[in-house]
Amino acid sequence: MTKTGAGGGGKRGRRRSYGHTPPKKQAAKKDIYQIFAEKVRDHDYLESRWAVLEDTYVEYFRGKDLASVLRNHPELKDVLESDKPGKSKQSAWPAHLEISYYQAFSDNDAFFGWAFVKQRPIWQRLLSVFLTSFIATLCFTPLYPDHVKLSILYFCASALLLILCLLLLRTFVFGALRIILGKHVWFFPDILAEEVTLKETFQFSLKKDENERPKWTLRLFYAVAAIYVILLLKQAAQKDVFQVFAEKVRDHKELESRWAVLQETRVEYFRGKDFVRFLRNHPELKDVLDSDKNLETEDIADILLRRNLIVRCDRVVKIVRPGKRKLSTWPAHLEIFADQVFSDNDAFFAWTFVNRRPLWQTLLAFVWPVLTLAICLFPVYPHQVKLLILYFCAGVLLLILCLLLFRGLIFGTLWIILGKRIWFFPNILAEEATLKELFQFLPQKDEGERPKWTARLFYAIVGSLVILLLRHHAPDEAARARYQRRVSNIIDDVLEWDPRLALSGMMEKQNAVNVTDTSNNVTDDNIDSTEKMTQPEDADEGTISDQYEAEEIENVE
Repeated sequence: MTKTGAGGGGKRGRRRSYGHTPPKKQAAKKDIYQIFAEKVRDHDYLESRWAVLEDTYVEYFRGKDLASVLRNHPELKDVLESDKPGKSKQSAWPAHLEISYYQAFSDNDAFFGWAFVKQRPIWQRLLSVFLTSFIATLCFTPLYPDHVKLSILYFCASALLLILCLLLLRTFVFGALRIILGKHVWFFPDILAEEVTLKETFQFSLKKDENERPKWTLRLFYAVAAIYVILLLKQAAQKDVFQVFAEKVRDHKELESRWAVLQETRVEYFRGKDFVRFLRNHPELKDVLDSDKNLETEDIADILLRRNLIVRCDRVVKIVRPGKRKLSTWPAHLEIFADQVFSDNDAFFAWTFVNRRPLWQTLLAFVWPVLTLAICLFPVYPHQVKLLILYFCAGVLLLILCLLLFRGLIFGTLWIILGKRIWFFPNILAEEATLKELFQFLPQKDEGERPKWTARLFYAIVGSLVILLLRHHAPDEAARARYQRRVSNIIDDVLEWDPRLALSGMMEKQNAVNVTDTSNNVTDDNIDSTEKMTQPEDADEGTISDQYEAEEIENVE
């Protein structure tokens, strides 16, 4: 009676119990068959599947497929001393397997599962480390500042949007080609597959269409349905003309606006008289209103109020403060006005919609999460990378400080000598400025009153005294050298720190605690002699260090 392999029939072979330990002579050949098994498993032409084997997920193959691969690729058997080709027989792919009693090879309806864990490629291991770090970063999101939270949100939303757009594009191309040509064509055919390599996942080439061509009636039906859906989406995507008008007016530079607090919310607002004057000087902005472009400015503002694009506000402080002659032109705190009607008589209007962010802010949102992750991984970087990051950060910080000191020095000098307020890079510290305005070099026009000569003379004397005081108390070369050496030691400690060093330090402390009592059995004479021997050494060390510092100070002088 013939015993079968796992899943059905098989042929009689060498009987070897499962888990039997081979003799030493066979153990010498174990590495050869291990290499052969790994080569066969990684071969592209050996078809395999995944199944559950005693509550374990294993990869298995069919015996006939192994025989076919070895028949077509005999070079795989070069690592073996002998091989036995088997027979072939067609069979199905079961989803559940069990271990066969007889562990002998057979290609007659027999299945074989790999018993070793396949080594993952380097990109999968790096991706696992990156995902773990990224998830750990997301866990601390509630502790981050608001701009970092927004950056992480935009990064995740952008990645999700990219994936959805890719899937939508390939589906759109598939539907269009199926309706027009009647073919089933998928770009990125393995993008949703579970068990494929990274190269196969992003494979752009098409698979051969083996399906039957659909009937023309079905293709016509899908074409009509697609056109109907496109028309509905186009109708829903039409933007309100007043929304477009409000965005154009808000983004225009000649409409003066400020920021204030409205019910614990920071909003951007403008004055009614500025809005009237602005539309009088720029009537071309009304062209986006189509049939409503001939309306008066008050009517357009009332429509914006009814559509909740703007809201009328009033100042919170309505009484002139002591020491001032009139109310503030641009109040810092506002409240909603009861009568929502447009007026150009001391009326303020706040924008209620969120303005679109510029491109550089969107790109910066992608950089923040990556930069945060890179900062967290700083201790594990190589020494050269740590030096590069240190010099780069120190150079950027030094550049910023020198720029601020340089512009402050020029401002103070010109203010004392000429009595003019001239700021180079006037918007370098501004909170709400575009990237172009932020690095604007030319100074703005001085619209303030010229200061009195007494104030200029007073600040000139104060500046001279501060310079003399700093020069008098400036550190000498010896102090500077000591401070530089101390800072260098601190920087070296930071650069040379490594998690393995910290772990070794913990192990050394543990070993120090577990020292046996025999090491403490030292006589008092030995202790005294040891102290006597160490005292001259300490004295010599102190003398040598003092001599070294004295020689260094003399060399500097």
